Amino acid sequence: MSGSLFSGVNIITHHQFKVSNRAMLRDNMPYSIIMLLFATGILFIMEAKGVR
Repeated sequence: MSGSLFSGVNIITHHQFKVSNRAMLRDNMPYSIIMLLFATGILFIMEAKGVR
């Protein structure tokens, strides 16, 4: 969901404000990395608790 939300926001931002793709990538990168680390952490916790 987060990825599809960013895709829509990126398209709107790019066309409305004439923001370059590189600037959008630079601005979204910290959020994307944090979400990746969070999701990875949740998976490890679930595995440690025996969730299959």
